[in-house]
Amino acid sequence: MQQPGAEVVNSSNQTRDYQKEMARRLHLPFAVSSDHEMKLANALDLPTFKVTGMTLLKRLTLICRNGLIRRCITRFSRPVRILSGSWIT
Repeated sequence: MQQPGAEVVNSSNQTRDYQKEMARRLHLPFAVSSDHEMKLANALDLPTFKVTGMTLLKRLTLICRNGLIRRCITRFSRPVRILSGSWIT
């Protein structure tokens, strides 16, 4: 996202070691913050799923402006279009 004033933040409930390895492996140009205790996920009632005994967050994007959530994107059928920024209003 290259919009002026835009900031990308990734939050994951996986372990910090996993987050560091993922950021390195994927060459992420932004930091990955930890929600290992699921405080943010629970407060916002974010969608989750279970696999092999772990509760993980479903992929989603929150668009926030001035501290308020303006849009929540949970379907990613056209990732190129989404990444292009053409959907931001």
